[in-house]
Amino acid sequence: MLEELTAQRREVLTLVGALREVARALGASSLVQHLTQDVEAKLEADRFFLVVVGEFNHGKTALVNALLGEEVLPVGVTPTTAVIHQLSYADAPSARVVRPSGEIEAFPLESLADFASGKARAGESVAHVEIGYPAELLRERVVLVDTPGVNDLSLTRADITYGYLPRADAVLFVLDAGQPLKESEREFLEKQLDRAGRDNLLFVINKSDLWTEEEQAEALAYVRQRLADLLEEPAVFAVSAKAALSGEAEKSGMQELSQQVTQLLTQQRGRGVRRRGTASCGGSAAARGQSDGGTTRFPHRFPEAGSGWTPGSNRRAAAVGPGGKCRHQGLGAQGPRAVL
Repeated sequence: MLEELTAQRREVLTLVGALREVARALGASSLVQHLTQDVEAKLEADRFFLVVVGEFNHGKTALVNALLGEEVLPVGVTPTTAVIHQLSYADAPSARVVRPSGEIEAFPLESLADFASGKARAGESVAHVEIGYPAELLRERVVLVDTPGVNDLSLTRADITYGYLPRADAVLFVLDAGQPLKESEREFLEKQLDRAGRDNLLFVINKSDLWTEEEQAEALAYVRQRLADLLEEPAVFAVSAKAALSGEAEKSGMQELSQQVTQLLTQQRGRGVRRRGTASCGGSAAARGQSDGGTTRFPHRFPEAGSGWTPGSNRRAAAVGPGGKCRHQGLGAQGPRAVL
């Protein structure tokens, strides 16, 4: 997963750097500044939010631990996630509370269970809990988010989950192998599907170790059939977080899920790049036509290093006219190489 995301980020940063050098050669100093301070900086600091949702006691937190490769978050038979938990990469484990006011308070990671439902700190005014951890999944700016159960009796905690969905780059909706796709889950999807995003939703049936191979095939077919009324070709995976955390990776189904998550996050990164590429075209004073009296041209596809390309050579170009509007109609249509 990390190799694909890292390679794409490097490619995009290389292309942005090439655009910056072309802008510098044309004397577009404002655009050079914009690309350096805004576009490149945002790409370097970019975050991709992988949000885990589902009803409580379905193994959401266990799945998060399986994705991390070890038991980082507390689990239990009663609802344990009372607040949003955001996990991002850190060289050493750490934890802190972020309050609605913006105030931040660090606390020992070992005390994380105090924020479980019904515990002492669960009733505090908390926006979310941030956890830093040296897990490979998180290294490439992936933020893994564990949420309260969507059927939590506390409407406030359920609303927190609902409000978080639009921020997600990818959503893992966790089902229970003992009761795959209950009516309450289907109703939730009908109400919240557009908010979660149809194209970035993966369904994960946890506790697949409860099934035989035949039962798993039947259950997957049943879930896909029921979801077909809501989604075209829903992505459904059967996993066992328990097996993964017990060292039985081949039996857990986590590898197939991780590959799909990789693909989905990579696609989302490409979409984000296209948005930033469009913004870089019209977001600076130079792009508004101040560098050459009204129109600045940038190569639509950058040459390989040492190819001898110079402004004015016979290459497709994206023109930026007065007002900063991109005049090349194909801008962004061919992926990261075309948008910058």
